[in-house]
Amino acid sequence: MRLAFAVVLFAAAAVRAQPLTVSVMDVQGQSEATVRRVHKAAVEQLKAVVAAPVESTYDWKGPKKGCAPSDTGCQRERLKGSGVALWLSGGKDRLVVSVAFVLDGERAGSPREAELDADAPDLKAQLEASVPAWLKKGWGAVKLSEEPPPGSVLKLDGRVASTKRGEPVAVPAGPHQLDLVYPDGRAVLQRIDVGEGTRTRVEVARPGSMSLTGTASSGGFSGVRLASYAVWMVGAATVLSAFIVGFVGRQTGAGQNPCRPDTRECVTLGEATEQQRRAAGYASIANVLLGTGLILSLGGAGLFTYDVLR
Repeated sequence: MRLAFAVVLFAAAAVRAQPLTVSVMDVQGQSEATVRRVHKAAVEQLKAVVAAPVESTYDWKGPKKGCAPSDTGCQRERLKGSGVALWLSGGKDRLVVSVAFVLDGERAGSPREAELDADAPDLKAQLEASVPAWLKKGWGAVKLSEEPPPGSVLKLDGRVASTKRGEPVAVPAGPHQLDLVYPDGRAVLQRIDVGEGTRTRVEVARPGSMSLTGTASSGGFSGVRLASYAVWMVGAATVLSAFIVGFVGRQTGAGQNPCRPDTRECVTLGEATEQQRRAAGYASIANVLLGTGLILSLGGAGLFTYDVLR
């Protein structure tokens, strides 16, 4: 299996959540004072749940301006972004509140209904259940810039992240390590910093465009990387050859004993001259090999550095 490994530091963009609003969609059988009380409680309790700012604007315009729970288009127009939608019903002695969360104009799940105390409405349980996990205090989200191919595995801090396709992955706010493994074994590793209440958009490269990936014939490495290995190895072998040739030349020039009256074990002038000529030839070849080897080794190192940094 081919494996290419790319490391990208902080290649992510944090998209901070926009201010949330609490909007009363419809009221049946409740007084204006009760509606205002529920709205105020919802605003304060939502602030205790989410990390994003919450606006306190009261927007209920009366029954003629109501939005039914099934009318998502009306809800989208009323909220104009993200926030909490409220429906109030019941009678004088009974208050029923339905809570739904709308994210970027789309409702996240069905309304959650509860019967509450009209004098002290507590919607925190409904809000906790409706608000996306990444928007809550101490949390954020990771969202990939594009959908990876089927069969890819997304890991966060070494653990497989299970999520619905296209949805942000909720994580505790702070630094994380993201590892996206493609079906063919190639991978992208990124270190990201997730802010509280933000959706951090992580840029991921397509498998064919990753800087360290290559064709099947190159074993998963780029042509430049393979060339750098080859040039460096040839340079190293050439430098080694230079030392070997230099050693042989040194041995060739050694052992020239001068003639003395008491011994005939000496070399003649002709022999000495020939040995010196041969030793000088070896030295010249060694110098050429050494220079060539150093140039090739440096060239290979330069190609490797270029391939890593490009």
